[in-house]
Amino acid sequence: MNRTDFARIIFALLLIIVLGGFSLPLLLNSRIFLGISIFIIPIALFIGLLFHILKKQRSIDIITKSAQTHNEHAKVVSKASQVVGDRFYTKTIYFVSFEFPQGERKNFPVNINQFNTLAENDNGILTFKENGNYLLFVNFHRQT
Repeated sequence: MNRTDFARIIFALLLIIVLGGFSLPLLLNSRIFLGISIFIIPIALFIGLLFHILKKQRSIDIITKSAQTHNEHAKVVSKASQVVGDRFYTKTIYFVSFEFPQGERKNFPVNINQFNTLAENDNGILTFKENGNYLLFVNFHRQT
């Protein structure tokens, strides 16, 4: 599930809560129910969202810690960026391709700072983590 889907689900739940919070008290004629629906339920949703984010971060940390670290000579062969999203949310993902002495190439997603400090045809030592299909760029030490 991507961020857009998640945002749509949260919006739908909040809409249900708000509509329920304002229509059910009229039926039940209870101020306590109105207070619970307006304040307690959004807090509960926020706590659920927080647990979801922490669980996802923990799974990323487990993959990162279990991945084997490699230090290899490599050359920057290309840089690329990709814009993803829809009309409500866009994000730019940056990639750098490295070529190893054996001729093998690997593409790494990097952040904007790493993307800007690397230049094509740079040679050096690439430090990365690999666990199956999961690749994590760690560092690149340029050699002159």
